[in-house]
Amino acid sequence: MPPTPLPAERVDVAPIRRSVDRALALRSSALEREDLIELEGLLRFHIATLLPEATLCVDRLWRGSIEWYRDRSTLDRITHSYRHDPGEGLLARASHIAQLARDCQWLLDRQRPAASGRNL
Repeated sequence: MPPTPLPAERVDVAPIRRSVDRALALRSSALEREDLIELEGLLRFHIATLLPEATLCVDRLWRGSIEWYRDRSTLDRITHSYRHDPGEGLLARASHIAQLARDCQWLLDRQRPAASGRNL
């Protein structure tokens, strides 16, 4: 059973989805250091915005259940990943950004869509 959706109408997900789409399209474009740093900052901000309520949502699950363990482990990995500095290499940074984008998507996929196009 998936976690209970977070309350609607708190965060506009359109900019988050645009950042995720942009990050996941990196492989098909030239890697510019400044663009990567900007995108990484955006994704870190989005994750920081989504994590607190996602954590509350997971904490409402029965502690010890498969769903709780899976989601708690994912949240722990996301927390570690978004705080991690990938280093100076462009490829390492691009790979890290792709993971941050997938993490944003994981957080968004658990949200209840609202009629106005806003979630959380």
